[in-house]
Formats: sequence, structure tokens, C-alpha cells
Amino acid sequence: VDSSEIIRHKRADEALDVVVQQHSQQLSLLTAEIAALKAQTARLDQAVAFAARASHTVHADANGPIRVNLVKTNAGNCSNGSTGDFTAPVDGLYYFQTTAMVTDPQHTAYFALNVDG
Repeated sequence: VDSSEIIRHKRADEALDVVVQQHSQQLSLLTAEIAALKAQTARLDQAVAFAARASHTVHADANGPIRVNLVKTNAGNCSNGSTGDFTAPVDGLYYFQTTAMVTDPQHTAYFALNVDG
């Protein structure tokens, strides 16, 4: 084996080392992207649903939350019955509905839905 052949093999080995290093870096980047996509998918797959009602007449405090005691559905565990808070875990469209009755014509009921506070 002459020295020119050894040099050719050495250069070929160095070129292969560069290619392996580039592929290793690309693999690391793709692995990180896959992990990020899995995290996003896990958040999007989380089902969110909440339905509850009061089993009795509710006398709400001025500027206070209305707390209900019969939770029928709390998928995603997003509602806290003790505080009256609902925390949306993912961005999206949420629908809220309420029914109220005022039995004294001298009183008026007002409702407000607070977002982020």
C-alpha cells in the first residue's frame, strides 16, 4: 500500500466523519421537534367539558362567584366547584350558558363572565 492510497483512505474517512456528524446534528434537531410536537398534541387531545347546576336556590354575593354543587361533567378537571373558577387549559372556543330567575320585582339580577380575572 503506497502513501497516496493511505492519504485517499484518510480523506475518505474524514469526509465520512463530517457526514456522520451532520446527520447526528440533524437527528438531534428532529428528535427535539418530535418531542415538541408530542407535547402540543397532548395538550390538544385533552377533552374539556363542564356541566353543573345548583341543587337549591343560590343567593349570590355581590361581585362574587356563583358556586354550584352538582357537577355532572368535569372532563379535563378544569372547573373548581369550591371557588367557582373554570380554567381553560387550551386555547379554543368555549360556550357558557346560565338560567336565572328573579322572584321579587323590586330586585334585578346582573351577571358577568370574567376572563382572566
